[in-house]
Amino acid sequence: MKAFPFTRGAGGAFGPPAGGRAQPCRARRGLGPLLSALLLALASCSPDTAGTTQAPGDPHDVPVPADFMGMVHAGVSSADPALIAGEYDRLDRLGTVWILRDFTWSAIQEEAKKDAPAGDWNWAAFDGYVKNGNSRNKKILGLLDYDAPWIHGSKTGSQTVIENALGQTVQADQYADSHLERIVAGAEEIERFCAYAEAAVSRYDGAHGYGRVDAWCIWNEPNLYPRFWTGTRDEFYALTKAAAAAIRRANPQAVIIAGALNTLADEAWVRGFFTSGAMEGVDAFAYHPYTPNPSGTAATYQKVRDILGDYGFANKVWITEVGYPTQGSYGTEVAESRMPNTVVKTITLLAAEGAQRVFWYHLYDPENPDPADSEDWFGLFAPKSNGSWEKKGGADAYALCARHLSGKTLRSQGLGGLAVPDKVQSYYFEGDDGRRCLILWNDSAVSPRTLNLTIPGKNPLLHDPANGSQRAINAADSYTLYPRDSMEENLLFITWE
Repeated sequence: MKAFPFTRGAGGAFGPPAGGRAQPCRARRGLGPLLSALLLALASCSPDTAGTTQAPGDPHDVPVPADFMGMVHAGVSSADPALIAGEYDRLDRLGTVWILRDFTWSAIQEEAKKDAPAGDWNWAAFDGYVKNGNSRNKKILGLLDYDAPWIHGSKTGSQTVIENALGQTVQADQYADSHLERIVAGAEEIERFCAYAEAAVSRYDGAHGYGRVDAWCIWNEPNLYPRFWTGTRDEFYALTKAAAAAIRRANPQAVIIAGALNTLADEAWVRGFFTSGAMEGVDAFAYHPYTPNPSGTAATYQKVRDILGDYGFANKVWITEVGYPTQGSYGTEVAESRMPNTVVKTITLLAAEGAQRVFWYHLYDPENPDPADSEDWFGLFAPKSNGSWEKKGGADAYALCARHLSGKTLRSQGLGGLAVPDKVQSYYFEGDDGRRCLILWNDSAVSPRTLNLTIPGKNPLLHDPANGSQRAINAADSYTLYPRDSMEENLLFITWE
């Protein structure tokens, strides 16, 4: 469900709509907020900022978790075996391990159930979602988010507020308690939210017959006012601290994630989680580094990671959203023909920088996309007229990274004996199973680079991120890497044993 300011969705049933196609979950971001964030990132970092002969940032080897890859808005609640099989077969082919969805409070505990015991709340769609994900061995990240309108009392009018994404004025509904939508503040409201959080976490702890959610994230992009949060930072930190404690009470072994800030968040937003005590008992910090290009995304992530390092969280960062639209009006679109290389570069750089998980935003474009709305163009799949889905540029690139980076270790000194020309990015990954992966591209904006490469192993293969094909190559050969953003731009993705 697309979440425009002050438009409250139903929480997403994730079931089949009329016509039988698995319903793609819609964006939670709404129109506009990426533009300023991405242009700010452009101003602060050049595509040439990444390292050349080894991974930027941490000089040590970087292990990539085996369950590295996730997908936003994936999974279904349907009971239709064909829809379930289609969805999860697709995710299996992509190599997706984690799936993410909102366990939206207002959908679970509607006003009619506000005083009912938790067992009587609206769990059916969520039960189905968890059951289906568990049955196909997917790990689930559940988002505990947003207010339930009944906690604020009746609507009393509206208020003109300035949106912090584009500076536009929008009308916000106001309630009897003087709050706008998308806020949980004050002892009574926080207590209600914590009761909902405890109920969800307890139900899906794997011990009560309803399945298991593997990790929980508190809220989504609270720095986007008024789209997702209309209170103060301190009020959000208070909610986070209380919710984390509630989750821990419900399941002492729960994996708890907080933050979920996007690129617009300043340093004060990040540090406040720690100076306020909101991160007590929290296991990881979520971040959404949206920028127009992979180098900008990596540099933005690195800045936040380095701040988190002051609090011992540098190696505890989950990228719970990252992606690029292929059309629209944000001003940050990536042409679909360039998406394969863009996806490989983005995932490679984030892995090299030590991100613990990467959730791609997201799986599907809608059936009737608006050409001007970038939110309709982030998917790795697009609908076909016969009710099926076809891969967009980037889908095979995602699968390539999931298959060959997950569970390996980045060797920060690179492939031994490889002479890397200036401006060529080189990332070498080793697996305990003897499998190796080398990814190279030319980050020069103006001129090609020639590379002489000798593969120290057997069965070397060159993979094409655009279509997932592969071909055998000579153990020793010469390659030309063309400039970034040129019509001839290419990328080498080589594996061997």
